[in-house]
Amino acid sequence: MHVIAKILKNSLSFAHVDLSKNFFTNQGLKVIGETLKLYNTNVIHLNLGGNHISADGAAYLFQCLENHPSMVSLDLANNDCYKNKLKIGVKGAQALLGMLSAPNCLIAHLDLTDNALTSEALLNIMEGVKNCKSIVTLNLTQNDLGSNAQIFSAL
Repeated sequence: MHVIAKILKNSLSFAHVDLSKNFFTNQGLKVIGETLKLYNTNVIHLNLGGNHISADGAAYLFQCLENHPSMVSLDLANNDCYKNKLKIGVKGAQALLGMLSAPNCLIAHLDLTDNALTSEALLNIMEGVKNCKSIVTLNLTQNDLGSNAQIFSAL
């Protein structure tokens, strides 16, 4: 991830970055998050799905992206062959609430497919979605939403 971070730091022409299914962990995510926060503010789409990221890593990423001036699409989806690899958890969902509630948030597309979101995490995410003026699509498929119907009825 240090090599990729160096590339992103030195080449500001990348608008779409797909780092999905690379098996990196929170440490790698920290390096990428810091690079996007401090050096490369031109990325508009970031795909990190299918990696070994936990709630702590997701929280750190969302904090790094809270004031990102161009990020409009964020993909943190899993797929069946990467089950249980990415869990944003309550801690990550709270940080996501902060990112989505920031007055200059530009996120329009957010994919959280198959993150095993709990009711508490969903409440934070939905509060962030309500606060975000730019959100157009939110993908929560393959999360156990059936038992959380009351969360969505409040929208």
